[in-house]
Amino acid sequence: MAFQIVGNVPQLNSGCNFEKWTKVLEACFISNDIAAEEKKRAWFILGLGREGYQTLRMLLLPAVPTDKMYEECKEALMGHFLPKPPRASRGKEPELKRAGSLSKDEGQVQNDKGQVQKDKGQMQKDKGQVQKDKGQVQKDTSQVQRDTSQVQRDTSQVQRDTSQVQYDTGQVQNDTGQVLRDNGQMQSGRSQRQREIAIQRATLAIQAAFRGMKIRREIRNKQKAATVIQAACRRHRVYRQYKAMRLAAIIVQTHYRAHLQMESDRKTYMKVRRSVVLLQAAYRGMLVRS
Repeated sequence: MAFQIVGNVPQLNSGCNFEKWTKVLEACFISNDIAAEEKKRAWFILGLGREGYQTLRMLLLPAVPTDKMYEECKEALMGHFLPKPPRASRGKEPELKRAGSLSKDEGQVQNDKGQVQKDKGQMQKDKGQVQKDKGQVQKDTSQVQRDTSQVQRDTSQVQRDTSQVQYDTGQVQNDTGQVLRDNGQMQSGRSQRQREIAIQRATLAIQAAFRGMKIRREIRNKQKAATVIQAACRRHRVYRQYKAMRLAAIIVQTHYRAHLQMESDRKTYMKVRRSVVLLQAAYRGMLVRS
């Protein structure tokens, strides 16, 4: 079933009475069974025309008409087209006070702009410091890589030394076997046994000294490599934590300063808007009285 509109949407002309126009529009709402706020607002905006919509948009700044309800839009234009008469005052003293208040507000706006420029300069300095920190981190990473390469070379040298020790041990064992074979060919007796014992003791002493030297050298090399790796890892971990904390502090400062600037701009705008509305109301009242 198609929806049929009863009547036409009344248009708000330049010489039309706004209060009468709203009554006609509400009569259209009743005749067409329009109860939803979205539809009322759409008909209201459609009937305003281009100039009326621009006026409504300026009155509702920083919001937009589509974000407000029908009654809110109606009250805003009602206060614009049919302002309440201001209280009677003698002389020009209230107007001078309002002008002084406006000049103070303008000075506050200039101060706030200067603070914003200072904050921007501070943010640029912080960005430069972050870039320097990134360069330092890259240098530290390169140093860690060089230290790791040196540790790998030391490990390779230890492995070669271990192979050489194993070869020397095998050679000693071969020499010991050869000595034992030569002693087997000698005369039996007590002297032979004593010589074998002396050779065995000498071999054991040589092997013990050599093995002790090899183990001590391996331990020293491993301790040195472990110390270098631990120092590099601890330094990298601590610097990464510092970098994260610094970045978080910069982000928190940026958001907090933006919030303060928003609050300051909002207060300034509301003061200026109230002053402008008062000036308009006074001027229009003067025109009505004249």
